[in-house]
Amino acid sequence: MTVVKQRETAGDIKMKLSDTTRKILGVLTVWHVVYVVIFFLYFFVEILAFQFNLIDEFMNSIFNKFFFKFHFLSSLNFLGLWIFYLVYLFKTDRVPKDKKALWAAVILLGHMFAVPVFWYFYVRNKPESKY
Repeated sequence: MTVVKQRETAGDIKMKLSDTTRKILGVLTVWHVVYVVIFFLYFFVEILAFQFNLIDEFMNSIFNKFFFKFHFLSSLNFLGLWIFYLVYLFKTDRVPKDKKALWAAVILLGHMFAVPVFWYFYVRNKPESKY
């Protein structure tokens, strides 16, 4: 029994987050939901511009040039948070062990919808002290 206990604790590094880190993660996580709305509005405006023969002005606008840089940064944020939450999932003791595989699958398959829920339940509040 002690061998198993030693194997569980050997190299087992737990991840703890400060208040500031949790708040920044919350903002970056909610950003995905906001960004999807902006993304669809952008294409709605583009369709309207095409419909009214304003597509040349729209494609040359400052907004359009800004949007693609904005989209690239949001995609990097998406990828970074995806990796972070998967690492955090397995490095924290806040998620019950029997739910970690399920959460990993949910985060991988439904990232935009699952990550805000995961943040709300497991990252938002400080863990309760065991002492």
